[in-house]
Amino acid sequence: GIQLYLEAFPDGGFFKGKNFVYDSRASVPPAEQPPSGVGRCMGCACPYDDYGPRVRCNHCRLLLLLCPRCIERVEGEGD
Repeated sequence: GIQLYLEAFPDGGFFKGKNFVYDSRASVPPAEQPPSGVGRCMGCACPYDDYGPRVRCNHCRLLLLLCPRCIERVEGEGD
């Protein structure tokens, strides 16, 4: 899959962004590819691609892509 492709093409080849993985790493970028910011925050649409905080929808448990500013805003609404 994608991981074998990234091992064969450390610069990412035609692949853009990060490979989402289901462990504590959350995502793995190509070894030699500069940060690209392919993703966008679901709250404000700014370039962002870090699923590290593991924010999930309260209703469907879908993993959400939210920047730190939007995470703070969402956590503040829960008070």
